[in-house]
Amino acid sequence: MKKSFCVLALVVAFAVIAAADTIPTTNTGMNLLGSRDLSFLVSGVQANANPVTPSGSAYLVAPPLGYGWVANGGGSNWIAPSTNTGSQGSPAGYYTYQTTFNLNVGPDVFDPSTGTLTGKAWADDGLIAIYLNGNELYIGQTGAGQYAWGEVDYSFTSGFVAGLNTLQFVVYNTPYSGVNPTGLNAQYDVVAYQTPEPGSILLFGTGLVSLAGVLRRKLSK
Repeated sequence: MKKSFCVLALVVAFAVIAAADTIPTTNTGMNLLGSRDLSFLVSGVQANANPVTPSGSAYLVAPPLGYGWVANGGGSNWIAPSTNTGSQGSPAGYYTYQTTFNLNVGPDVFDPSTGTLTGKAWADDGLIAIYLNGNELYIGQTGAGQYAWGEVDYSFTSGFVAGLNTLQFVVYNTPYSGVNPTGLNAQYDVVAYQTPEPGSILLFGTGLVSLAGVLRRKLSK
């Protein structure tokens, strides 16, 4: 009976300690109020690629014809600095798109050292960089004329912090004499392990001590 209890305690405690979960996140163009994206902010045009803290919500936009943008849907949509970027274009330069996610989910606290972020993105004209909490974790394309680049896949295992995390995408819009649209379409997922609660650690330790006692008695017979 004692042996069964010890094994059960170890199994339960290890399951709690080793529990991994997907952190709630929101892709571009999916959390909308009208045409505004409530989860992504976007800056005005910037002179350089250094990320800034945007103040205004990005806009949901439809892919303009003839510019190589993937279709909306499939888990994410295009967002842009303005609603008319497809018909009137946007100024050439750099734009910072910013969103956040939290490693504290209700009563559950997740360990930032165990975080993994994976995703994919499309940008017009190019995805220059991705920053997580100010750390540049992706250095990308320099632009492709007036056309959008193809899919960019990325994966990070560093740069996370406890609690609220800030994710930024820097997009470049190359100078062009005609209509010059710009935008971002991004998807991402975050997985992390829960920080074990003191009770779980105590249960795990109690199971180990009890199991060691059972084994010691068996060996002494």
